[in-house]
Amino acid sequence: MTVRVKTMATAGLAFLLLASYFYVRVARMSRTETQPLVLPVSLTQGLVRTPSFKTDIDYWDYEIDLDFESRFHELPEIRDALRAEAGPPSAANYQRDRFYHAIACVTGSESEAEDCSNIPNLVDVSWKLFDGEQLVTQGTSHSARGLAFESGVTKTLGTFRGQRDHRYTIAMDVKADGSRLGITNPKLVVRIPKGYWEDLAVGEGLLRLEASVSGLIGLALALPFVVRTVQALRVGPTARTPKG
Repeated sequence: MTVRVKTMATAGLAFLLLASYFYVRVARMSRTETQPLVLPVSLTQGLVRTPSFKTDIDYWDYEIDLDFESRFHELPEIRDALRAEAGPPSAANYQRDRFYHAIACVTGSESEAEDCSNIPNLVDVSWKLFDGEQLVTQGTSHSARGLAFESGVTKTLGTFRGQRDHRYTIAMDVKADGSRLGITNPKLVVRIPKGYWEDLAVGEGLLRLEASVSGLIGLALALPFVVRTVQALRVGPTARTPKG
C-alpha cells in the first residue's frame, strides 16, 4: 500500500472526526429552547413563584416578558377612553394611535403618566431572578416602558445574561390587582430575543452543511485505503495456502 494512500486515509479520518464534532454541535443547538419558560399568570394581587427553567446559551441576553393576546379592545377602560376621544373621521391614523396609547397606559408602559389620566395602569409588578437561592437581578414594571406589537403585545420587564445549563426561578410580586387583563390571557415568558431566532436557525443550518461536507470529504479520502485493505485481506489467505 502506497504512502500516498495512507496519507489520504489519515486526512480522511481527520475530516470524519471534524464532521462528528459538527454533528455534536448541531445536536446540541437543535435542542436549544428559545422560550424556556411560558407561564400563564392571572395578575391577581399576590406573589407568583415560577417553576425552575434551564437556559441553554450564555452568549445572548434573555428577556423576561409579559405577553398579552390582542384583545385589549374588549377592556371597558380602553373602550371608554377611545369613545371619549374618538377624533375626527378624517384622521385615519388617529384612532389607531389612541388605541396603542391606551394599551401603553393600561400596561404601565407610557412614559408620561399624566397622559394616562383617564386610563388606569393594570400592570404593577416587581420581580426577582434567582439562580438556585442566589439573587441574580431584579426589576419592576415601572422601569420597563417598551412595548412590542406583533401577533399580540409584549411588555419586556427586564433582561439577564443566562449561563448554560443553569436553572433559574422568578419570584414576581403583583402589587395591584390586574386581573381585568385576564381576557388577554397574560403569560410570563423567558425567551431569547426573537430577533436572534433566525440567527440561531441559520447557525444550525451552516453547521449541518459543514458536517455534511466534512463527512463527504473524509469518506472520499479514506475510501481508497478501505478498498485496498479489503482487497489485501481477501488475497492474503490465498497467498499463504501451502503447496501440495
